[in-house]
Amino acid sequence: MALRIAGVFLGLFVLASAASADERKGGDTRFKIAAAVLVGLGAADVVQTGSCLQAGICTEVNPIARKLNSDYGTLAVTKGAALSLAIWPTWKARKSHPKLAWSVLLAVTAAQGFVVASNARQLGKARR
Repeated sequence: MALRIAGVFLGLFVLASAASADERKGGDTRFKIAAAVLVGLGAADVVQTGSCLQAGICTEVNPIARKLNSDYGTLAVTKGAALSLAIWPTWKARKSHPKLAWSVLLAVTAAQGFVVASNARQLGKARR
């Protein structure tokens, strides 16, 4: 598991390195890909958390989300809004402050990746 997480971080580092060169040329492709990875991790988090909560084998760790997420719909809306709050400002800042935008986007993506990996670990333990 640790090797997988290290692989994810290495991939994000390589993406960031390549993206900084792309940004200097005015390209948005890599930034869009990184944002899409974040959205994909967010979707995985919603599916994992929702199935785990419905099965009654885990609880939401985030105290704010715990009060809001009573079903899949509110879970998806809450997580989607949280990701939007991360992606939108970085998208706006990508031209004027590319290093800051990339740093924030990659930090949030790494954190979301950690959450998904932790969810998978907890689901695995609960199913044994």
